[in-house]
Amino acid sequence: GAVTGVAISRDDAFVLSTSTDGSFFVQALGSEFSSVVEGEGEGSPEKKAKELEADETPTLAEEAAAALEKEIPDVTDITSTSVYSIEEDKQKAEQDKLRAEAEAKKLGVKGYLEKLKGEFLELLRENESKPEAERLPLDAFEVDPGLREMVEAETKEKIARAHREFAWDKERTEIALQKLRAKFLDPVQVERVVLRSFAEGRKAYSVTSCRV
Repeated sequence: GAVTGVAISRDDAFVLSTSTDGSFFVQALGSEFSSVVEGEGEGSPEKKAKELEADETPTLAEEAAAALEKEIPDVTDITSTSVYSIEEDKQKAEQDKLRAEAEAKKLGVKGYLEKLKGEFLELLRENESKPEAERLPLDAFEVDPGLREMVEAETKEKIARAHREFAWDKERTEIALQKLRAKFLDPVQVERVVLRSFAEGRKAYSVTSCRV
């Protein structure tokens, strides 16, 4: 593309140019051009100041060499299992966020229920403070009269289902125990007998015998 800008480096060692297509070129100047600066004479003050600045300022090559000579610190691998990786840390942060949102929602519902409870108790106190002829019966404060019966019926059904499940587990266990007894104990004439001495506490075991 067309050249849009040209500049000489501060040490007069490179020519830098840019073009319309985004290219950026750096061209090293030869020795025959290194001491020539456009618009400056051989002994002009501008050239002397330029040379003084060039002497004090390191060249790009010197800066690159100095950067390469710098010692790169050793990087220690993280081997501890208690340190989260980047992905694990991200997942943990997401889980913490979801947990915090759930807790906030739970507190919101709990606060709303506490508010309704307070309003209901306030209505009861107001009803009790009225004369007996003006008081409403407690049944009048039930929002859904059939809700209690429905909940009680569901609770009884759950209890009955739990009883049936436990009865089935009990029967299954008893049948398994009967099979084990029939397999290992019923054929035995005498079960194991342990004799222990009083003085030294030694044990002696009798050998079981099967029925003939």
